[in-house]
Amino acid sequence: MKLKLIAAVALLTITPLSFAGRVKMPSAQVLHERLQGFEHFVEKTSIVKQLADRELEALGVANALELSLYDYDEILKKGMPAQQARMLQVQMQMNKPILLKALLEHSPEALTELEEKKIYEPIKAKK
Repeated sequence: MKLKLIAAVALLTITPLSFAGRVKMPSAQVLHERLQGFEHFVEKTSIVKQLADRELEALGVANALELSLYDYDEILKKGMPAQQARMLQVQMQMNKPILLKALLEHSPEALTELEEKKIYEPIKAKK
């Protein structure tokens, strides 16, 4: 729990809180559709419940995702062998940009805002 709090505070303190606008998040059904392929993550965390039908700043969405990834890491540590859990944790961290893009698909300006604040880095296509 202390690490979770430290992660949230660190994310908030390293970025200025001068965000331009708020993002109206879609319904739980739409979020479930956007997060297809991550069903286990959605099932084991409360990310959809936390975000559905809410109006948040882009940083709030990023913070909710970060905290959900932390919760997921903790769940994996308890439910499977250490090496397998570690592999899934690394994979989920690598998928963070994909998850954030899916959550904010309806608001490209929010993704741009997070990119400017160095919180989100889009995945570049290979040349």
